[in-house]
Amino acid sequence: MREIREPADRMAGDAAALDAMRAALDALAPPAALIEQTAPGAFRVLHLNDVWRRICGREASEVWNLPLEDAFAPRLAAALAMQLGRCAAQGGVHAFEETMAIGGRESWWKVQLREMPRTPDNRPRLTAVLAELTDYRHRALGDAAQISRLAGLNAELRDLTGLAAHDLRSPLANIVSLARLAETPAVTAPDPATMLGLCGSAARKGLDEIDAIMDRIDALDLGQTPPEIVDLDPLCRDLLLQLDPGGRRTVKWPTARVETDPVLLRRALHNLLDNALRFSRTHVRIALTCDLSSLPRRIELRVEDDGPGFAPDDRPAPPPGTGGAGEPDEQTGSGRRFGLAAVARLLEARGGYLVIEPAAPGRGGRVRLGLPGTLRP
Repeated sequence: MREIREPADRMAGDAAALDAMRAALDALAPPAALIEQTAPGAFRVLHLNDVWRRICGREASEVWNLPLEDAFAPRLAAALAMQLGRCAAQGGVHAFEETMAIGGRESWWKVQLREMPRTPDNRPRLTAVLAELTDYRHRALGDAAQISRLAGLNAELRDLTGLAAHDLRSPLANIVSLARLAETPAVTAPDPATMLGLCGSAARKGLDEIDAIMDRIDALDLGQTPPEIVDLDPLCRDLLLQLDPGGRRTVKWPTARVETDPVLLRRALHNLLDNALRFSRTHVRIALTCDLSSLPRRIELRVEDDGPGFAPDDRPAPPPGTGGAGEPDEQTGSGRRFGLAAVARLLEARGGYLVIEPAAPGRGGRVRLGLPGTLRP
């Protein structure tokens, strides 16, 4: 009798635990799900909370016990299955970010996976809680546009200071000439009071030029992001989880650590890797070098792929409104140039550069990005 009662007690306890987990998920404000592993790489949905069901427009009975691939869109199901498998194997808490179509709208989400008490027969159960990052990502794009705008203002400031320095030569030369006249009076020379007045006018003009420069500098904030040590191995892994979660391409990258602008490095590498993955046939390679002879020191990353490549005269497109921005290249069909132009402007604003290495169409793309930084042990 005891042997019969113990499995029954365990089943009753598990049912109560499931009800408690469902109630806890329904109390959450963000979308949440309870998922169970049925076999290696296979999962089924035990519960979607009220928020997720409202977004998807489905009833709880419609998704109960459904495999992931039947409960969700293919891309979302594949991303969840891969990350759930890692979390089930490693335990604890696991988080990733992904663009997903939830409720018929493509948006950006952060997904936090957490291991829950296992089933009586030791199958993993996990919760998935989603936090929408779409607005945050839009703000990040806005930040990129702001950095690009500051780069333009910096170029404007360079032009202004160069022109002001050139224009200051005239009032200073006038002051010198008037001083010489005062030192060697001639019959036609103005009286000292007049010469002093002219010197004062010339000096005031010079000060006006300097004030104009200082006002422009005060209006321009070129704050730099402090350099940080960045480990390229987890950075590249993180980017690949976002850009190629299915592992469709073979990607090789360096495992070095560098000290540089972390925000700019991530954004630039994200764009170049995204391009390479979208247009490559089978593989992508990232190589790292460091120029120790330059001041400041620079790191250089080279992203290569085996896709259609760039036309020999292909260059990042001009900004919007100047013609041709974002249009696919007729020879390569790449359509890459507008994004590369944005990356180039960001890099140049922070002392970096972007170089496209032309190659014959069909022989792969190769792009080099450099930015201030150095290698770290």
